[in-house]
Amino acid sequence: MAKDNENEYTDIYSNSNYNEKKSQEPEESDAGVTAEEKAPSGRQPVNSAGADKPEKTEAGKDVHMMGVEGELDFTKKRRRRHHSGEGHGKKHRKHRKKMSTKKKILVIILVIVGILLILAAVAVGIIFHYIHMLDIVPEYYEDEVVSNIEKDEDYDPELSNSSEEDIKSIEDKIRKNLEDKSIDIMKDKDILNILLIGTDGRSVNERGRSDSMILMSVNKKSGKITMTSFLRDSYVNVPGIGNTRLNHAYAYGGPSLLMDTIEQNFKIEIDKYIRVNFYSFVSVIDTIGGVDINVTDDEIKYFNRYLYGINQREGRDPEKGKLEKGGKYKLDGCQALAYSRIRYVGTDFQRTERQRTVLEQVFQHLQGLNLVQLNDMLNKLLPEIKTNLQEGEIFSLVLQAPSILKYERKQCRVPCDGSWTDIVVDGMMVLGIDFQMNQSYLKKNIYNG
Repeated sequence: MAKDNENEYTDIYSNSNYNEKKSQEPEESDAGVTAEEKAPSGRQPVNSAGADKPEKTEAGKDVHMMGVEGELDFTKKRRRRHHSGEGHGKKHRKHRKKMSTKKKILVIILVIVGILLILAAVAVGIIFHYIHMLDIVPEYYEDEVVSNIEKDEDYDPELSNSSEEDIKSIEDKIRKNLEDKSIDIMKDKDILNILLIGTDGRSVNERGRSDSMILMSVNKKSGKITMTSFLRDSYVNVPGIGNTRLNHAYAYGGPSLLMDTIEQNFKIEIDKYIRVNFYSFVSVIDTIGGVDINVTDDEIKYFNRYLYGINQREGRDPEKGKLEKGGKYKLDGCQALAYSRIRYVGTDFQRTERQRTVLEQVFQHLQGLNLVQLNDMLNKLLPEIKTNLQEGEIFSLVLQAPSILKYERKQCRVPCDGSWTDIVVDGMMVLGIDFQMNQSYLKKNIYNG
């Protein structure tokens, strides 16, 4: 800009010098020109020879000087435009265009964020739609405790009790374990223990008995899920009731009393449970297309016996699904339930192993369900589930489900090998437990695994 101004001034000075030179040149002589021929003052003179002289305007200025003044005036206007910012018009237009592009990008981002928020809101709404199907009880809800329960189906009043010495030895172990305050309750902020309770009740309101008790321990730090079966015949102390079978705790006081019983006898923290009756698993297994199971020849007789009763309860032909011999089969829901309930082959140890085998198959199939199948299964299963997990906790688990389902899974059993003895108490076959050995087993496999 400074250079432009310099050029302008140079042009002006050049014109001025030119005018000075012109004024210094000798004027033509007035000799021979009469007074009358001289132009009066204020008029344009004309020489006698008719030669052109600089033209005069009405103001008496020659045309050349007007050109110089015009250029000076043009320069002043340029200066005014420069100081008024007119010279930056192009920059302003570029700046406005740049701002306009930024605004467009911002609008696009806001639209995308808005769409994502709407989709997230829809997803949250769908999840809570399913959560509201559950029978959710308050976190510290205490079930009613009853004073009497029905005898077990395998109760045999003619079965002779074990010796008083053996019974006393087992009961002394129970008492000492409860009195030992040196052992802390096992717990870890990175491990979530949820007790899965399978009952033979046909509806969510029927308590029934806890035929299956599996502690699902989700270790978020190690990325492992440990499924620990607690055998129903374990001889333990039920708070407020006395020494009896572990599954009686549920029959007396529901999930809350069962969790307290396991926690006090095995020194492991359990605050959450999911209770489902076995009959709801029928629809789940049918939805996933069945489970592949090896049924042995020894199991066939008992398998068909349980299946007959289940078919009757489900309103099916009692003979439907009957098997003739052992082998590998794809079992439907009723058949899988019959298989899970067999207890007269290999006692309770093999029974819990059969239950874990079925559950493992269910876990594997869940990962491959499409949205239609998943919706169908949830609509049938969720109304049959009772839990003290709260809505926020369930929502969090649902969000984590894709990764949790990929966790490494392992199976355990309590009592562990070499930690139990068979005894008979009050007509019941029960398992006398070495509690310290099983507590160490749980610590190793759940908390140090």
